[in-house]
Amino acid sequence: MKKQSIFYVITSMALLVCACSEEANVQESQSVKGINVVLTPFADDETSTRTAYTVSETEGFLSSWTEGDIIGIYPVGGDQVAFPISDGAGTSSAKFDGGAWALRSNYKYAAYYPFSDKNYTVSEATIPVDYTNQTQRGNNSTAHLGAYDFLASAATQPDAEGNVNLEMKHLGCFVRFRLHVDRVSTFTKMTVTPTGTGVLFTSKGTINLKNETPSITSSSMSSTFTLLLDNITNTPEEKILTLYAMIPPVSDFLDKQFVATVIDINGLQHQFTGFGKNFVAGKSYDFNLTSCYGTGADQGTGTYNSHEYVDLGLPSGTLWATTNVGANAPEEDGEYFAWGETSSKESKTYTYDNYKYWIQDWTYNGNKAYTINKYCILTDDGKDNRWEFRCSSIDNKTVLDRSDDAASVAWGGKWRMPTMEEHEELMANCTTEFITSNGVKVVKVTSKSNSRYILLPLCGMEYNTRGIDGYGSQGYYWSSSLHDWSIGAYCSRVDKLGDYTSINPDAWMRCYGCAVRPVFKQ
Repeated sequence: MKKQSIFYVITSMALLVCACSEEANVQESQSVKGINVVLTPFADDETSTRTAYTVSETEGFLSSWTEGDIIGIYPVGGDQVAFPISDGAGTSSAKFDGGAWALRSNYKYAAYYPFSDKNYTVSEATIPVDYTNQTQRGNNSTAHLGAYDFLASAATQPDAEGNVNLEMKHLGCFVRFRLHVDRVSTFTKMTVTPTGTGVLFTSKGTINLKNETPSITSSSMSSTFTLLLDNITNTPEEKILTLYAMIPPVSDFLDKQFVATVIDINGLQHQFTGFGKNFVAGKSYDFNLTSCYGTGADQGTGTYNSHEYVDLGLPSGTLWATTNVGANAPEEDGEYFAWGETSSKESKTYTYDNYKYWIQDWTYNGNKAYTINKYCILTDDGKDNRWEFRCSSIDNKTVLDRSDDAASVAWGGKWRMPTMEEHEELMANCTTEFITSNGVKVVKVTSKSNSRYILLPLCGMEYNTRGIDGYGSQGYYWSSSLHDWSIGAYCSRVDKLGDYTSINPDAWMRCYGCAVRPVFKQ
């Protein structure tokens, strides 16, 4: 284990019985003076903990008793008795008072934590444990752990001085997840799922205090461990989520890949890939993971030329940007561009008359007519009689030059606008769903092969003098491909119709303003 992941631990705590009652004696024997409890620390892989946890990067996870703590004491063959804390709250050693209940030197006693009054009807051989519904409240908070830090001691008879010396051992594992999330949001749940088969987590089970070494026997198991998050929010300054969980022992997990998925309040899934260890009772583990979506990710994402990309596992190897040109976040619209132009129009008006490659220099049937001076494959006579357009010359250019590509000019390097074939590849290999992310309506486009995703805002289209058309219900994204009638170019139209979303091939007049989502290949 690396030095930075080893935590120093609390070594012991004392539990003293303050009162005995002759009426409670089962047999005539000398009363026991008290009970001393030694809390065995988490070993090797990290920590020590109790009902209250203080995290120190230099000293590790420090623990202490808290006001109101109770442990359950079982005489062998008898019913449990509650021992509340009477002194020592806030420290690692505390006194617990059994009230009028007497302990006897000819009996053996076992103990467990956390106490439950439901166990008055349960024998010491079947004390229930339940790891479900763990809920962390607050980023980097350990307040929820005490209810799931199951401790037990084997039955012990009093020593010659009249003390019962019990060794309380952790039956589960202390696990910390430090998750480097790609964005600021509020989060509601984390799941941990092994990618293969054969690894199962105990959901519920029992403890047998009669055993020489008490442990958890599973009664219910699951292929996924879940930690609920009570609206935990990170910040722009600190995007790391620090999450803590008590997880039961897990075998056959060593070096097996798992996916930790954190779900935010908008339903977006932020995924982290790691490799497991065999979780051994009484040990603790630390996972420092980076999201598979965002800056610095090491699983199919990253940054190229200062802009983030996602590998969606597409057959062509095309890597898609996470934002539009001109946007600072995936949910932002960015700038609108006429096809083949590399700057947006300050007037926000995209018309025939202000398009770079059309010149209004003739009339057709009494109407304005235009000459196309680049990207032209019109009919042999240079005219398309369906429209009032002609070519200055037929150049047969069907894909934008890099100097006319808004993505290439804005971002440099290998970045460029996708061809229509790459748009269609995206449609064929991904699923779509409508969501609201950080208050913005977007379509989530998720890879069928690896579950990574991009977000496409429903940013509409700058259309003639009408302003933005279809905003919030449609988004138009240029390809670099010319349409076969020259005055138009291919794009993808992203639609939201009720609860239904889709991406479809489309074509629009080249002069209209659409969004640009860049791509590149390694």
